[in-house]
Amino acid sequence: MNRYWLLILFLSASCFGEGWEEFNPFQRQLSKEYVTKKIRHFLQGSKEIENYFEIQEHALILFASPEDKKKGIAEYQLFFGDAPSFEQKKSLKTLSHAKIAIDPGHFGGKFAPLEERYVEMEHNGHLLRFDEGTLSFLTALHLKALLEGEG
Repeated sequence: MNRYWLLILFLSASCFGEGWEEFNPFQRQLSKEYVTKKIRHFLQGSKEIENYFEIQEHALILFASPEDKKKGIAEYQLFFGDAPSFEQKKSLKTLSHAKIAIDPGHFGGKFAPLEERYVEMEHNGHLLRFDEGTLSFLTALHLKALLEGEG
């Protein structure tokens, strides 16, 4: 599994009611450079997201709200380590008989509010929304493309 998925899940964990202690095994395991690069590449499509995190010299600091960030009230801190970044290496193994199981998660689309497994935010006057079920589906499509690309 690519490590960038870890960052995506990490930054969205509070949206789905997961406990931050789930990420404690990653304390001092990821370098500041690695985390910064992945956040900029995969998550920072909007400046608005910067209201919920801060990259300091020693840690990635997460905040529950923009107000908490202004007050300096951190919800979680992931401390950086000196470990080398986890660059993906090309596998020499064939994937022709590989099987991947994906937990479908919860309802997606218009049914996501039933289980409260979604996030809504406003950006430039538009309501943006994503949910766990749709995220699982898009992950499956991405994996399908990767596997087909490998033959």
